[in-house]
Amino acid sequence: MVLDHFRKNSSSVSENFDGKEFGPFQDGENGVRSKNFPSHANDNTVEAEWIEQYEPNLKCNFDVAWDAQRGVGGVGVVIRNDQGDLLAAMAKKCEGLRLDLT
Repeated sequence: MVLDHFRKNSSSVSENFDGKEFGPFQDGENGVRSKNFPSHANDNTVEAEWIEQYEPNLKCNFDVAWDAQRGVGGVGVVIRNDQGDLLAAMAKKCEGLRLDLT
């Protein structure tokens, strides 16, 4: 599942989530671009705020989730420049994987 097609330095990035279009990003008061997605009953929502960087660089944030019983998980990645501009983002569903830690 592709979460985002990115266009560098564009505020009109649109996204697909499970094949549904969710429109452009919105610029917040603090310069952080955010997107509202449909919520799920078991979501743990965390509010995030961009921390200004003082040197030209990229910041990469990622997260993963895993349901060992079903063998299903997902990974998401967001890459921003030192100004907080979104450069790339993606999410991928992972199925059929097994992890044995015994």
